[in-house]
Amino acid sequence: MATAAAMVGVLAPAAGADPLPGGLGPCLGSSCPPSWNDPNNGPVEYFDSNINVYVGGDFLVREAAAEAEGKVV
Repeated sequence: MATAAAMVGVLAPAAGADPLPGGLGPCLGSSCPPSWNDPNNGPVEYFDSNINVYVGGDFLVREAAAEAEGKVV
């Protein structure tokens, strides 16, 4: 059984993603921060209107997942 599992791993194609056209862009919108502060639990002062998470397939949040910030595509 272990040999069969190892063979499947060898024969399976490597997962990969196409690059984004133009790459990732800068912060978008009128509420971009002037500089990046250390993470904290204070109130939200600034935010990015750009896309932040790219998903190829299903994006599921389970168990103890905290959050995904920004737009999810």
